[in-house]
Amino acid sequence: MLRGAIIELAQQGEPQPELDSATEGDWVAKTPLTSFGGLRSVVDRFNEVAPAEDALDSAPLVALRDMLVHGRIFTTSPTRPFRVVKLGREADGKVTVETVVLMTDEWFLRQLEFVERAFFAAAKHCPSVRAEDV
Repeated sequence: MLRGAIIELAQQGEPQPELDSATEGDWVAKTPLTSFGGLRSVVDRFNEVAPAEDALDSAPLVALRDMLVHGRIFTTSPTRPFRVVKLGREADGKVTVETVVLMTDEWFLRQLEFVERAFFAAAKHCPSVRAEDV
């Protein structure tokens, strides 16, 4: 959604690759939609072109994504809540515990609300999303 908003807001006007018909091995043009940039750089670019009231803080978005992608989710009991622990790089045979979260229903609800705010900030700038849905 952020990449679509960047295309619209930057008014670059370049044609976007037809990814729905792309096959493995195809080469497509580099555009905001296809660039390899990570989440932080995409949020930063969105903030450059979006109105100030729609600006997003990239740090918590990246932290949430990193925790869910790179964290270890576990429990020592057969019931919830689970814990997620994100570990840092190894140094001298040890690793730093960077993040510990108890994944309660309340935590999931806060994350959902946070992600929804970011989603809708971008969605209102995407022509493929109907205004009445945002």
